[in-house]
Amino acid sequence: VCLGCGEYPCVCPAACQYCGDPYCNGECQNNPAPGPGDGGGGDNGGGNDDGNNPPTETKPPVNILNITDWRIQAPGKCKDACDSYLMRKGLSDVGSRSNVYRLTYQDASGVHSSTHSLSTVVSVIDRHLDAGRGITVGLDYRHPSPNADGTDHFVVITGRGYDLSNGQYYYTYMDPGRSDSSKGCDTESNRLYVDNLTNTIHYDRPTAYQGESVEYTITHIRPNDGNYSGTTTY
Repeated sequence: VCLGCGEYPCVCPAACQYCGDPYCNGECQNNPAPGPGDGGGGDNGGGNDDGNNPPTETKPPVNILNITDWRIQAPGKCKDACDSYLMRKGLSDVGSRSNVYRLTYQDASGVHSSTHSLSTVVSVIDRHLDAGRGITVGLDYRHPSPNADGTDHFVVITGRGYDLSNGQYYYTYMDPGRSDSSKGCDTESNRLYVDNLTNTIHYDRPTAYQGESVEYTITHIRPNDGNYSGTTTY
């Protein structure tokens, strides 16, 4: 329930001006607002337990994307463009296929959960963003996919937000596959939502990509901060 009005849904006149979350009543400006009980975040990184309840803790918004750093890919070279973006941001380690966290994979029957849990992947992404680092992620959007584990495209996650309309956290990203920087850095359409119902991070793009609407689903992420505990190979 809202800490301000004591009701759910919140009936306060406005959301917090600091984080945009109506449940914190502005208390996050000094400390994250405690959740019900002892204020623990749960296994899903502070997200919804069932897609309907408010988060048990507030994660502040992050946006480290600078439109002038956008990189456009050469045909079939999205990963190279992501590496170029991260190096332009000053990172010498841009992530490797030797150290990945795998969230989903695709086979003939569809998309399935893979080696690592949603909570692990969320915590690694958040760790990078909170340190001011982008992180390269693989995306599945072709069905069937001709590529290993269904990874059809690469983007760099550069931000985090909270959608009040559906009560979900989401990540924003730099997309080297778009035609110009305004589209490649569009934080409204370039989103990936944390979905605890399906244990995936995905989004139906609201604009056409290569002539068709597509759903992006994260297959794996590539940490670049030197902490590779629990990773596997791609």
